[in-house]
Amino acid sequence: MLTENAAVKEVAEKLGATPAQVVVAWVVYRGYSFIPKSVQESRIISNFKQVVLTEEDYEKVTAIGVGQF
Repeated sequence: MLTENAAVKEVAEKLGATPAQVVVAWVVYRGYSFIPKSVQESRIISNFKQVVLTEEDYEKVTAIGVGQF
């Protein structure tokens, strides 16, 4: 699962965010729309927390899986 990836966890810790918030921020950084799904109130609230990735953070997450195929 992407939220368990070491690079995502590292960026999340650096930003004081959850791994899921980092993934949402990465999707938004790429210019895509994203509709997270959850039935748990705490996660719904968490999904709306705005996390801003630096270019370095974005590149770190983008590099996941590069060269593995």
